[in-house]
Amino acid sequence: MLSRLIIKYRMTDILDKIILRNKDFAIISNNCWGFRAYKIAKKPYNTPFIGLYIVPADFIKMCANLSRYIGCTIDKDSFIKSDMPFPVAQIQEITIYFMHYQNEEQAIRKWNDRMARLVSYIAARGVDNIIFKMCERDGEKQHVSEFNALRFPRKISFEKAGSDKRLKDKNGDLLTGDQLFNSRFIYYRKYISLYK
Repeated sequence: MLSRLIIKYRMTDILDKIILRNKDFAIISNNCWGFRAYKIAKKPYNTPFIGLYIVPADFIKMCANLSRYIGCTIDKDSFIKSDMPFPVAQIQEITIYFMHYQNEEQAIRKWNDRMARLVSYIAARGVDNIIFKMCERDGEKQHVSEFNALRFPRKISFEKAGSDKRLKDKNGDLLTGDQLFNSRFIYYRKYISLYK
């Protein structure tokens, strides 16, 4: 069983390497779901939505009003007091949890550099070429419905109800973003169609 999973995991990496090497893409995700696509394709992150998470309600609000938030930079004043062991910032009323960042300086530098790349990507290719991803983790089923109602042609969502049991942990919760990505062999056809 484990050996079959490893083979599927490696096969999706090989397929991604072949398919994505000549593609230019940008992913806006509410958690760490897409970072490995950039690593596998050996591409720079065309998005600041790497190494962080945004709760579904805030993520939907941001996506529904994308022009209001895209291009927003952060600075020292963006950070709020939090009990989290990592930096937490706000862009207007959207809270961003920089879960995989050491400190505020690193979060500022990487967010602003990558946001500039996303702005350039949108200027060259438009919003319709961005891949949007959201999962119900840390949210509710209604959030997935609201996300799915957004008019983006390239989007994928995950919800607890109806998801393949292999996309859930032992408690029945959805896997984390990076675990969902690593399990993409389960939904590979849908996944790879996002890059068309």
